[in-house]
Amino acid sequence: MDFHPSERPSEGNLFEFERRERGYDAEDICCVICGAPSFVKVVVEDVRNRNLERYKWFVPLAIRAENYHYEKDWDIASLADHDLPLEVLGIDECLDMMRRLVEHRQVLLNAGASVGPKRPTTLSQFYEVFEQRLTRVLDGYPYGLKGAPYPRRVVEPHWYYFRDTNLFHNVAWAFGEQKAYEYEMAPSPIPELTQEILSYLQPLPPSSQGQSGLSRKLEALPTELQDMIYKSLHPFINPEQTCTRSLPPRLWRDLLFNRQILPWLWDLDISALQSCPVASDSVDVPTFEAEGVWDWERLVRTLAQVRVFEPGQPLEHAPLRLRNRRRVWRLLEEAEDEDIEEWLDAHVYKRK
Repeated sequence: MDFHPSERPSEGNLFEFERRERGYDAEDICCVICGAPSFVKVVVEDVRNRNLERYKWFVPLAIRAENYHYEKDWDIASLADHDLPLEVLGIDECLDMMRRLVEHRQVLLNAGASVGPKRPTTLSQFYEVFEQRLTRVLDGYPYGLKGAPYPRRVVEPHWYYFRDTNLFHNVAWAFGEQKAYEYEMAPSPIPELTQEILSYLQPLPPSSQGQSGLSRKLEALPTELQDMIYKSLHPFINPEQTCTRSLPPRLWRDLLFNRQILPWLWDLDISALQSCPVASDSVDVPTFEAEGVWDWERLVRTLAQVRVFEPGQPLEHAPLRLRNRRRVWRLLEEAEDEDIEEWLDAHVYKRK
């Protein structure tokens, strides 16, 4: 399945009658992955005229599955004004992250690890999740699809993890407002990303420095047993924050920089390990690749917490781009087949 420029017209007012009649209403509003506006041309004129860099990544690509099979007749009946299969829009950087997550999950599956029974492992399965969020929401909430006269934001069961849920409920994006800044920052590339991550690294506690006995025993194990140990780490999401010291620090370092753990940090520069901490006043400072010095396990466990960049959390002052990347990756990571059904039960049918 390929990503391609949208076939829908992007000019004109979203509220024009002819656009609504042709089915170009709801999906024009936002990226199905991150919730940010997917068409720069729908922003208010004064914002557009300022030509701000932070909005230039709001350029969508479309996903349309080939030979897609609609399970229920009412799904098709509700889309009378739409070409089928339904075209789903996502911002380019978000779709790239989706592709990276699929590749990571395929590697895990090939290695015999589990990713969860309802978690998408192909692009087509992700398309199905987003298509369900578009077609199964009634026209009464939110407004938009299935003939409703107003555009709407595509439903995401966690409100896109916007801290201010009005960003979800309001069709108009809060351009220029501080509550939206973080979500307007492109998640890739992130300037000085590796240096930022290394700034969170702490020295090993004295009691753990120089310990190598367990490391040698681990290396003495057959390769098959070592692989089983590494596979047992996945998915490494919200692990216990207490370090076990069961694996040597350099193993955690290598897993991180070789993209074998925390795949949302795919662009770390491994050559930076040859450098030393910038802020240190000491003359004889070990490099980041020095053995038995740095607490890589604590760093990885900290970064693996899904809310680590949220207010009140250890890394709340991280750059906005990094915080937004972690949010978008979390949205992809937690997406599941038919996850919209639980949302409908709670917010539309009031069954919960």
